[in-house]
Amino acid sequence: MAGFVVYRLDDGPAVLRGYRQFAAAAPEEVTTIVVLRHAPPAPWIPVDQRGKPVVMIGAVHTGSIQTGIEALRPVKSLARPVADTVWPTPFLAHQAVLDASNPAGHRYYWKSDHLAELNDEAIDLLVEQTAQLSSPDSLIGIFQLGGAAARGGERSCFPSRHARFMVNYATHWTEAREDDLHRQWTRDAIEALAPYGLGTAYVNFTADDAPMHVETLYSTTEFSRLVTLKNRLDPDNVFRNNHNIRPSA
Repeated sequence: MAGFVVYRLDDGPAVLRGYRQFAAAAPEEVTTIVVLRHAPPAPWIPVDQRGKPVVMIGAVHTGSIQTGIEALRPVKSLARPVADTVWPTPFLAHQAVLDASNPAGHRYYWKSDHLAELNDEAIDLLVEQTAQLSSPDSLIGIFQLGGAAARGGERSCFPSRHARFMVNYATHWTEAREDDLHRQWTRDAIEALAPYGLGTAYVNFTADDAPMHVETLYSTTEFSRLVTLKNRLDPDNVFRNNHNIRPSA
């Protein structure tokens, strides 16, 4: 079972509070993401809702279909949905459902933080920010964590395993002349979230424009360990087209 349940942004505060309760009790076979954005022009979105700000809850259940129907039932009744595509779906089909939203050649700028909890203040802020997105193609993603992601050892490149959620500001636009506008909006948005976050970004969801930004993605101990590995395995920094950890030599 997989798909999206879509709610109006006006219902966002209540929907996200209900979602928080659902996520806390969900079995490990369930994983979810909240997507706050303008509704895409997808055939499963009613015509009168396309382009309007919405709360989309994407959900996957990896067990039997009947068990999944019951497990995901609560996300369908957090308010009155405007669309519901949660049904038996091949995993690869669900994984690709939003691919068209990120075409090659467009302009992207991402920031992220982890949250120990999705508290009321953070919910209200995220709903407010959705109404103020600087581009209709941008989105705010709230990723449910826990499960296997919470069980790894401390010697890991994945930070904040104890976090319950991760927030990703995925700003998306097309015109180079608007770069400063959208990048600044994203910086302001992540700064506003800071009082509710852990201050730890996810390496795949971060821009690389800030000095010394790579060091902030890992703990001091783990960054030192990664530099040691870099010195041993890639002292000439051949593999550098990434969020680069430079060799110390």
